[in-house]
Amino acid sequence: MLWIGCSDSRVSPNLIMDLSLGEVFVHRNVANLVVPSDPSLLAVLQFAVETLRVRRVVVCGHYGCGGVDAFLDEHATGPLGEWLDNLLPVVRTHRSDLAKLQGDALWQRLCELSVIEQVRKVAATDIVCDAWRAGADLEVHGLIYRIDDGRLERLCRQTGLGGLVLDSGRWQ
Repeated sequence: MLWIGCSDSRVSPNLIMDLSLGEVFVHRNVANLVVPSDPSLLAVLQFAVETLRVRRVVVCGHYGCGGVDAFLDEHATGPLGEWLDNLLPVVRTHRSDLAKLQGDALWQRLCELSVIEQVRKVAATDIVCDAWRAGADLEVHGLIYRIDDGRLERLCRQTGLGGLVLDSGRWQ
């Protein structure tokens, strides 16, 4: 499995999923963003898919994400501000959904929507599309972690070249 997650030390994939060392390949960055121009992310994804032949790519966000909060507060400058600007397309895509929310509700919903959009980005990479075309048994999942109670919830998944499937229990 490849885990694309937040740099927040409270969101450790091995601890969350009770996995031993060597069971998960990990890429972490501020706010668990998938940026198609990020060579580090692409190298990790390529290595995981082509060399390790992972069967699952997981994008995991978490409620209370400091990166998402910094984006909403609009105080991030320099490299952090440039990095967090990658959340702008998420806000634009979900403007009507987010416009109804304020405070913590807005913060938490943006954490969820960002995970879903990052899954779309992983699934759209040439690396993943080529693997699917070659018949790879590869799934991309979007998860969100609740730091306060340790729960891990699935938001969405994508398999093959089909469309994204939202977790039906959450979005009705």
